[in-house]
Amino acid sequence: ILVAGASGDIGRVLSREFVRAGACVALVSRTESNLQALQKELGRMSSRALPGDVSNPEVAPVLLEAARKCFGRLDAVVISVGTWDRLGAEESLTRAVELMDRHYETIMRPVFVLAYAAQQFFGGQSARGEGLIANIGSHTAIRTHLPNNLSYGPAKAGSHHFLLALRDE
Repeated sequence: ILVAGASGDIGRVLSREFVRAGACVALVSRTESNLQALQKELGRMSSRALPGDVSNPEVAPVLLEAARKCFGRLDAVVISVGTWDRLGAEESLTRAVELMDRHYETIMRPVFVLAYAAQQFFGGQSARGEGLIANIGSHTAIRTHLPNNLSYGPAKAGSHHFLLALRDE
């Protein structure tokens, strides 16, 4: 299993649980020092730190192949990326665009690039195109009534919608 965002709060918990369940986990994040600490905790036999930026279309396929090489196969990609900031209608347009760009760069783009690369990877891995792509979503994607949710929720919703469209292609 490749876990993108493995050094974040949710990614760390998922990685620990996957290893506890007996899986081999490729730990992916942009922050190498955090990955090394997590790999040390989980053990080298069941985890590997693969630092890299999954929003980079040249890096994502390399990370997928590296994960396969580490463990002999890759069955799933779990995407747990992003950052959370509040954005309400009282913010300036400049601040609103800054936050929307940040959420696009840390949520939508990494999900798009890695999931797209993963579907190509899984399609080439076997005749049946086996492989699971899972994204950690948020209730904010569908709860438009929540205050200060003008950029994070829409970015999560866009990621979810993209994965549904990718599945149906």
